[in-house]
Amino acid sequence: MLKIIVNNQSFGCGQCVFIRSEETQPILRDDSSETEDQVLTTEGFDLKSWKAVILEIRALDESHVYLLVAWLYRPAYDLPNGAEPYHGNHELIPSNELAIIDAKTINGLLDVNYWDEMVEDVQYNAGDYFWRQTYDFTKQKLSVRISFHNIDCIISNNGLIAESTDV
Repeated sequence: MLKIIVNNQSFGCGQCVFIRSEETQPILRDDSSETEDQVLTTEGFDLKSWKAVILEIRALDESHVYLLVAWLYRPAYDLPNGAEPYHGNHELIPSNELAIIDAKTINGLLDVNYWDEMVEDVQYNAGDYFWRQTYDFTKQKLSVRISFHNIDCIISNNGLIAESTDV
């Protein structure tokens, strides 16, 4: 995988990333003396942060690095009709909406897992980002979902998926 380093952050094609927007603050980095307040983790990010998957990297030179990204929609903020009752708090929806962005807007890496609702013995942690549907930007349409499970309703107190119920 092609990887590139910009602003002391290493990332490559196929990786999911947080994107700095007007709504979010940049990650503060000071590698010589990291403190809890200086480095934000996935837990510290607001759910409003933009998210995307990197499809292509191009550079004119070290100062001019650009990324072709596909947006990962946040149901509550990005879908035309808002979130459906079955959408979880950390659910993302990969789209075919593309953008070219400056690599300096990357605000950290993001792990996103596919949730296969037909596999019952897979465990997910509360707060993990996941996807199960896609969104066709050109047709303004969500892909067909398998069930109406809401992962937030099926996570038990210990943070792992418990017995599932339909919402």
